[in-house]
Amino acid sequence: MTLLPLLCPTVSLLAAAAASSPQAPPPPVRMIAEWEPARGAMVRWPLRVPDACAVELAEDDVLFLLVNEADEAAARARMKELGVASDHVQLVRCSANSEWPRDWGPHQLFDGQGRWCMVDHVFAGYPIYDREPEDRAPEMTIETGPGDDAVSGELAQRFGAHLVPFPATLTGGNFLNDGHGT
Repeated sequence: MTLLPLLCPTVSLLAAAAASSPQAPPPPVRMIAEWEPARGAMVRWPLRVPDACAVELAEDDVLFLLVNEADEAAARARMKELGVASDHVQLVRCSANSEWPRDWGPHQLFDGQGRWCMVDHVFAGYPIYDREPEDRAPEMTIETGPGDDAVSGELAQRFGAHLVPFPATLTGGNFLNDGHGT
């Protein structure tokens, strides 16, 4: 079976930062571009994308639906109600809190041995959203929590990817690159 990454953004700065890490991946390190072939698309339950988008994502590929244990039955029932083929959706139990996995990872790379790796950075939430309620607009509320920081490790274990430490804190937003150093 050919290993293809999950559909997620990557961190362009990893190669430079990992060079000083005692567990750095063997060079050359190549970040995986978001547009490269992938095993499927990843979203979190409850869905923040339109139902039609989830159905479309699962039409030709696998929809990896991140769920916590308490929500598994509801997620499975909703996918069935939407007519998503059961072999096109995989419920992946993890501790994700925020709705946007594209913001917090898992960022991915191939190391010098051609191994697919997930990057284990620190996710510290969204600073703009973590202000005191009186200091932000009502629409600026995104649930985050310590679970988001653990997800890269959980997914690496679930999918059999190597986990590469990245001693940096990322604060949301996505990292896009072309897979060739820019």
